[in-house]
Amino acid sequence: MWAVSRRIAAHLARRSASLLPARLANRIADYLFAYDFFISYSWSDGADYPRRLMEQLTRNGYTVFLDSRDHLPGEDLTASTRRRVRMSRNLLLVLRPHAVCSFWVDHELKVFLATRRDPIAIDINDTWKNLPSDSFFFTTFAKRLRVPETLTPGTQRPSDEVVAEVGRAFQGTRREVVRRRFITTVATTLLVILILALWQWYRAEVQRRVSNALALDAMASQHFSEAAQITAKWDREWARQHELESELGILKEDPSTPEELADAIIASGVKRLPTPAEAFFSRKLRINNFRNEIAEVKALRARYTVDARSERALGRELLAKADEAWERANSLSFDASISRQAPAAPRLFSIEMLTVGFGESVILHYGDVDTPKFIVIDGGQRQTYKRALGPRLAELRSFWAQGHALNLENVIVSNQDYDRLGGILQLLRDIDDFRTAGVPPTIAIKNIWYESFGPGSKRDLRTTARLVMEQLGLPLNKPFATNVMRPADGAVVLAMGDGLMGTILSPTFEDVSALFKYWQGRGSISTVRPLQKPVEHYDGVPGVTRIAGRTSMNDDRHCRDQSIANRASHVVLYRFAGRTFLHGGDACGAQIEAGLRAAGLPASDGSMHVDAMLVPHQGSSNNVSVDFFRRIKADSYLFTGNGRFDSDDRLREQRVLAMLLEARKGERYTLEFINRDGEKFHGALLDAFLAKYPAWQYGYRRVFRSSSRDSMIIDLLDRVRY
Repeated sequence: MWAVSRRIAAHLARRSASLLPARLANRIADYLFAYDFFISYSWSDGADYPRRLMEQLTRNGYTVFLDSRDHLPGEDLTASTRRRVRMSRNLLLVLRPHAVCSFWVDHELKVFLATRRDPIAIDINDTWKNLPSDSFFFTTFAKRLRVPETLTPGTQRPSDEVVAEVGRAFQGTRREVVRRRFITTVATTLLVILILALWQWYRAEVQRRVSNALALDAMASQHFSEAAQITAKWDREWARQHELESELGILKEDPSTPEELADAIIASGVKRLPTPAEAFFSRKLRINNFRNEIAEVKALRARYTVDARSERALGRELLAKADEAWERANSLSFDASISRQAPAAPRLFSIEMLTVGFGESVILHYGDVDTPKFIVIDGGQRQTYKRALGPRLAELRSFWAQGHALNLENVIVSNQDYDRLGGILQLLRDIDDFRTAGVPPTIAIKNIWYESFGPGSKRDLRTTARLVMEQLGLPLNKPFATNVMRPADGAVVLAMGDGLMGTILSPTFEDVSALFKYWQGRGSISTVRPLQKPVEHYDGVPGVTRIAGRTSMNDDRHCRDQSIANRASHVVLYRFAGRTFLHGGDACGAQIEAGLRAAGLPASDGSMHVDAMLVPHQGSSNNVSVDFFRRIKADSYLFTGNGRFDSDDRLREQRVLAMLLEARKGERYTLEFINRDGEKFHGALLDAFLAKYPAWQYGYRRVFRSSSRDSMIIDLLDRVRY
């Protein structure tokens, strides 16, 4: 083993020479691989005793140098002997007659004495006493330790007493312990260095990953910013187009005759009197110029649309890579302080109110601005479908579907009245016509919500709609078993696609059951098949929460609307990207508040804030109260009335507006009207009423649909630009 150790020491010494000075490298090697004992003896006295002495000391845990074992072939004996003597802690001299005459023993002893350490003599058979008193060996060991040893002829084994005495005389720490301590120290040091290196690598790798993720976020944000700048140009051109179209409309509606146009030209300072034909041609030329300018603006907007979409696509691609980079960074990092502020990709959450006369039709736009999703809530009357909902869906299909069917995530018939259901029925019939003709439909409905119980009277519009739905094989009221409803003691929160969440606030099972009895009465004359009774169970419906022992009851004191169909209408709170829209349907405010309480949404004082609210029942005062508007507040209130139900001298919405203005006097909010005018002097009555309540005093802002547009869009996030 020691031969191997010596070779290792020599190898290490040679290897270290390239890194350290040779002398320093040798000293380190000598220190680590030194000996506890160097046995000095004369070969002429015999090698058996030294060999056995070495073996016994080795068994006792000492490292021992013996020339017959440890000298390497080819070594310079003088230099190697001097080195090994110096690197030995103790020198054991086997003192026998030939040893005192040996050159090598004399040399070894003098080298050891030069280290200022005391050798130990094993005095064999009183050899020291027989030496001349002036001899070197006699004087050297006169005052140093001599361990007597008596050997009989034929005996060359060291006695146990001698070995024990040598062990007691040993001074210092054994080399094996030194090496073990050194190795432990080196290993500990290397472990610490390794840990520090790993920690530095870990910190550097975390920083690298975080830096990479931040860089990707920054690049994504830059592309989104570029897209925003382009869309700002789009908005400016859109405003310019609107101005040009207004001027063109005024010019086209000018009833002036050619003679009047000629007089107008003369009045402008032109000296020569133009002929009527020239004046008419000048007007026609101006109209053509307006049209050409509008076409140029449209082409520019189309180019901006493509450019912005391309920038957003790059931003989303980088954002997806950033998501992966942050996931890799978080998988390695244990630092909770590392947080991400991801750039927000442009998102849509817009409410489009279509002008359908009396009645309602709403399209929800939500999701990514370049791949939005759509939900249709009500369709207005059947006769308005061709000029309102139908054309708008065709526009959306032309812009987004590119020759394929336009997907509607959901179609919701919030109430069974004709002014909500008629347009939806016409949409379904159009789809059915395509199916009958074997032509792919232009609209694909993924789900439809309609409170019905199966076909009843064939002559009834409500049952006709149900029949068409079944003929088309549309998913009806999914994911509910029979009808859309919430439990009396809880709420249903549904994921409606791409992050949109819908909380069902109304109706309850009791409301739907009352409607079922109403259907039974209407279907008693002629039925296609037995009606399907509503069932209150929510197996397979996600997001159902219940509060044991508590039922959220309606407070009907301020609800004068006792219509069964109205009380069973759908009321849904839509949430998307931190924004909220409350569609009140035709329900009462008490029902809405009960649904909110069942969902645990209001504050402790019963108040709640939403971004936009469709005022229930087209602004009927039979469904709301001052307290309702005090508790449930919105930034924007959407009104859809057109005067159909106004009395001769009173606006139907007058009492509702009075409640709202009283409840929120001095606060900031917006009144959004889909109809500036309408039937029965609706516009004049509205202007007269608001004149009594100055906006500067009451805090509201009023907005009307532009007369040049067929719809009104309330953008809660990014703007709808299609």
